[in-house]
Amino acid sequence: MPKLIDSETPRNKRILLLFPRIGWVVGQWDLNPFFRKKGPFWNMDLHHKMGAVWIRANQPKYWAELPPVIESEKNDNSVL
Repeated sequence: MPKLIDSETPRNKRILLLFPRIGWVVGQWDLNPFFRKKGPFWNMDLHHKMGAVWIRANQPKYWAELPPVIESEKNDNSVL
């Protein structure tokens, strides 16, 4: 169930974030010590494609927990 991002949103782990025009993406709270524009923001796994400027301008409003990993998938060492 999606929840609004607020002060209770976990900032110490990876979660699902609902970015506008993209949809659900795995992301995390980024303290941003190295970018020219300082200050923390919600970052995502597609940052290399979208760019920090776009991500900062289109911050998510909703989040959800990542689904649990199924035990058989944890131990699966097969290569696709």
